[in-house]
Amino acid sequence: MDFLKRITATLNVPPRFLNDVLCILAANLVNNATVFAANIIIVRNYDQHFFGNFSIAVNIALLTLTISEFGMNLSMIRLYKKYRDNPLKSRAVLLTNFHFKAFMLAFLVIIGLVAARFLAAVLMHDSARWMLAAVALASGGVLGFWSFIRAYLQAMERFRAIAVHTITYAILRMVFLCALIVWSGATREEWFLLAVYIAPLFFVLWWGLSTFNREIQILPIRARDMIAVGSESIQYSCWVAVAGISFVLIQQSMIYIVSIVGGVQQVALLSAGLVFTAVFSLINDAINQVLYSKVSGMTPSHAIEYRRRLWRLAPLFVIGSLATIAFLTGLMILFLDVRYSRSLPFFWITSVATAATAFISYYSMVMHTVQRPQIGACINIATLLCFCFCGVILMKYVSLLAVTVAYMLATILGEFVKTVLVNRAVMNPLLKV
Repeated sequence: MDFLKRITATLNVPPRFLNDVLCILAANLVNNATVFAANIIIVRNYDQHFFGNFSIAVNIALLTLTISEFGMNLSMIRLYKKYRDNPLKSRAVLLTNFHFKAFMLAFLVIIGLVAARFLAAVLMHDSARWMLAAVALASGGVLGFWSFIRAYLQAMERFRAIAVHTITYAILRMVFLCALIVWSGATREEWFLLAVYIAPLFFVLWWGLSTFNREIQILPIRARDMIAVGSESIQYSCWVAVAGISFVLIQQSMIYIVSIVGGVQQVALLSAGLVFTAVFSLINDAINQVLYSKVSGMTPSHAIEYRRRLWRLAPLFVIGSLATIAFLTGLMILFLDVRYSRSLPFFWITSVATAATAFISYYSMVMHTVQRPQIGACINIATLLCFCFCGVILMKYVSLLAVTVAYMLATILGEFVKTVLVNRAVMNPLLKV
């Protein structure tokens, strides 16, 4: 504890903030370790076509998760903070988001039944895999409720509860995966998707939604409050959703471009590198979960001081990122067999891109302080379109390595432009004073 106190004093970081981040980070490490283990098991025991199809299905599920969120989670946290002194409206904010998640789950199930065969034919080059595509689409809706539970606890600043739910999910993940391998000997990708992502989630959802239901029933919710906050949530969420979906699509589109132009085996090579790159994403997720609830309540003057603190931490972030890349490189060499030796460059490039954009995004997050989410939406769309255009050409005429380099340049440049525009938006209110 004395060691942590010295770190927080040296870096001028609030002790509670660091404790919350470490709590979420520890839970995310446990959770992502189970995903990592699942991917390693599949890589070592099944062929590249199997792992490639499984990776495509996971990416479909994660994309539909972003769609099912539609930016409502961030809007829910922002509006809950705004109306925290009004119990009726604050609870209406939470209930509106819950109903939206239920609608999106039903919508994705219907889409899965209608479009699964077409999706499997385009992305997996095999329409017989339609069941895998259908399960992947519906999985995004189920995962949407998991993101809702975390956002609800985040709004309440119950970060330890988020950690407990996450670790429980991780433990159940391994239980279901081991049971699938030991007792069934399954050879279908959809069973692994269900075992790793969906089946373990039902207990956690029952637990989280039960807590939510008990607290939401304390006060009656009026219809006019639901309509008012629902309208306000949707207006803000539209920009947040466009920003979030387009940002996720930048990486997802790399998978889809490689799948359509290059084939499933190329996807397997890229995905093997991305499995290790995900370590940076889990660290970023832990920081964002704690940071967003703080940033959304800042004033522009506080945002300026916040930026100064970030730049003081930049050297430490660079050293930590390089050390992490070196450590993960060793793990890749240790765990992956010779078939995936070509995945190392893809890991190096995507990890540098993820780490750099993550650090820059901590400042661009201030767009929610000045309520300008359209900045993120416009830049992310422009980045996505430029990368897709270049990515298709590079994949067709150059190589997969060139596509990953283009991904790195596009994401870092896009995030940098975003910070320039956010800085102007922050400074304008101060100049008018």
